[in-house]
Amino acid sequence: MGRQVSKEAEASLEIIKDSKANAYLNALGQKLASAAPNSKQYTWQFKIVNDKAINAFALPGGFIYVNRGTFEAAANEAQAESIKKPLVAGDAPSEGLVRVAINPL
Repeated sequence: MGRQVSKEAEASLEIIKDSKANAYLNALGQKLASAAPNSKQYTWQFKIVNDKAINAFALPGGFIYVNRGTFEAAANEAQAESIKKPLVAGDAPSEGLVRVAINPL
């Protein structure tokens, strides 16, 4: 289910394909995901959406999307991590679509 929903989401979103930015997000995300309950159950995938809004959301199966504006607003790595924690800390990937609106930092 998650893979299909992620394909549908990506058809309507502009995903940033910058390898350096994606490697950074993936490293942060994998670090957080490793501490999540059932972390081994999912192949976590982290992607950057080209959107200035400060926002992030998770789809079933471990698909996590973080808006570019979220990183632009974060002053450091700790703030960037705090934005993704609600997405991976619980069991968000199995709870269906989870939207997390982040207040400006």
